Amino acid sequence: MPLDRLLTLTLPDELAANFQSEDELRRTLYEDFIIEQRQVGAISLSKAAELLDLSYQGFLALLGQKA
Repeated sequence: MPLDRLLTLTLPDELAANFQSEDELRRTLYEDFIIEQRQVGAISLSKAAELLDLSYQGFLALLGQKA
């Protein structure tokens, strides 16, 4: 059974200042991590969409926004 992991990350203030809230920063980092895992083949497209609580089309749209 997979376990959820908690990670603590320290960012310089000048980078964190680019986000309106900690929630926006968390979501952006999580999205980027999931996209990276998809790109290296660690997870499927459908799993990536599921982890981000998006539809398949929603995930593809997110990829387009990040490009």
